[in-house]
Amino acid sequence: MPSLPDRIIGHEKICGELLADIAHDNVSHAYLFTGPKHLGKFTVARWFALRILADGKPPEELEHIKDQVERLIHPDLLCLDKLWI
Repeated sequence: MPSLPDRIIGHEKICGELLADIAHDNVSHAYLFTGPKHLGKFTVARWFALRILADGKPPEELEHIKDQVERLIHPDLLCLDKLWI
C-alpha cells in the first residue's frame, strides 16, 4: 500500500471541504466515498482520516498515528471497501 501523500492532485475541492469540516469542528461520524474505480477515493479517505485522527495530538505521536492509518489498524478507523447487499 502506498504511503499517504502530503498533497492530493485532482481532488483539491473535496479536500478543501473536508478540511473545512475539521476547521469548523463539524466532522461527521461517518463519510462515504463513492464513484468509479481508480480515481483516488481510498487515498483521499485515508488522507482525511489521518487529518482527523492526528488533529490536536502531540508531535511525538504523529508518526505512530500515520503508521496506523496507513496500515488501517488505528482503533478509531473502520474502512469498508465493498457494499454487500
